[in-house]
Amino acid sequence: MKKTINILSALTIAAVLTTGFTACNSEDIAAQQPTGQSAAAKTFTMSIPATMPTDDTRAMAFSGTTSTRTFQMAEKIYVYNATKGAMFTGYLQPANISADGRGCDLTGTLNGTIEAGDELQLFYNMNSICDLPADEYDIEENLFYYTDQDGTPSSLVDGAIATAKVADVSSNVLTTTATASFQPVQSMFRFQFKDENNNSINVKSLEIKSMRNALVDYYMPLASSHDSQNQHGKYSVTLATPTTDFIYLAIRVDENISNGDELSFTAVDADGNGYVGTRNAPAGGFKNGKYYYNTSAIQLTKVVRVAPTITWTSVENGTAVTPNEDHRYVVNAPNDTDPIEISISGTSIGYTFYFGRNATIHLDNLTATIDEETSYLYGNRDITLDINGANSVSCVNHFVSICAVENLKLTGNGTLTVTVKDNEYYKRCGICGFYNYTDSDSSEARYNYHTTITELDVTSQLALNPAKTTVTRSARTDNGDGTFTWTYTVVTNP
Repeated sequence: MKKTINILSALTIAAVLTTGFTACNSEDIAAQQPTGQSAAAKTFTMSIPATMPTDDTRAMAFSGTTSTRTFQMAEKIYVYNATKGAMFTGYLQPANISADGRGCDLTGTLNGTIEAGDELQLFYNMNSICDLPADEYDIEENLFYYTDQDGTPSSLVDGAIATAKVADVSSNVLTTTATASFQPVQSMFRFQFKDENNNSINVKSLEIKSMRNALVDYYMPLASSHDSQNQHGKYSVTLATPTTDFIYLAIRVDENISNGDELSFTAVDADGNGYVGTRNAPAGGFKNGKYYYNTSAIQLTKVVRVAPTITWTSVENGTAVTPNEDHRYVVNAPNDTDPIEISISGTSIGYTFYFGRNATIHLDNLTATIDEETSYLYGNRDITLDINGANSVSCVNHFVSICAVENLKLTGNGTLTVTVKDNEYYKRCGICGFYNYTDSDSSEARYNYHTTITELDVTSQLALNPAKTTVTRSARTDNGDGTFTWTYTVVTNP
């Protein structure tokens, strides 16, 4: 469907809808699709009258305006025989489009098994169609996905579904009992942002989350239940060119849980500055088939980021590493094999680290906080922490603050206090080494995860040299806000 968005009755933007289709294995596929029918399948010529809704544009509170859908000849409609439980090979396309663009005939040839009285489902602009033989894939994998948008009208995913009942299939020409009326399966949103000083934000990337987890990034209409049809997730968009102008997104909402929702926004501008803020949903929650926009730019607050003091003792090229657009220091090894060594001290707010090889990290009176859903230090191999003085790392939205894919070891003389969001499921007590300090071993005696009022000696698991170093983990502190804190005390004798 061509989608025209009227902005304040003045600006009209045509949204050219996505027509490229991908297989369930994310590879490009040919136009022909799997049948799932028996050897008796036939080829039918179809001409199904169809319409677009006329009352799909009203929204309340959060705001709404006119949004017009029209048929376009190049768009594709895939057909599912709900009675037979199978997709047809081929697709239909609009023809004989009415002057207002809201009516047409869906024409084309489909191959499959069909009889008078069968119920059909028509999927307009479905953008993921499996190309495997019918007996090798799950039909639920035919879906609408919303993860490839870039904030422009041309990237909007304007999917819709209609139903039709077969009236006659004589002479291999199929007709239906009534006009197929398409209903959109998502809403269109328009966003614009400003900072706390009312300056426009030149947005490079945008992340949107739902307080009630009501955003759906994959919609599988052929799944067996509502919960399996709607795969919930956040929306992350990177714009090809930073803009202070409007950002457009097609977003599907799980209406069952959207009432009382709140959207949270994290925007990053062209200079790498972060901004955060929220906006309440309208009364009754967001609904699909609407057009939501903010009458004035949504105000976000600039995130104050403070880079720690770093000494780059041994890293790739022997030079300081610049954080990427996600404010992460990606640290690679000299010669791609030699150990990494750096020192981190001072105050760190909003920055994280990734280590590509074995790494020794000296912590010297570091105070680090990170609000994103990620750990502060993450190593792809071993991590050795040399702890000196009083150090603290707080990851209030993630279950682990420091993580090594292989071994995590501690040495030095000092304390490391870690605060994380969750402990009951992962039970990693704030830090993790998958080979030596994790939940992979169920032995409660080894890790004693449930110790809450007494400290525990974890030297055998965490000390770099247990003959010289002792490591003690404090009792768990429940902070009452969904976060938990432990302090690791490290003592190394000469």
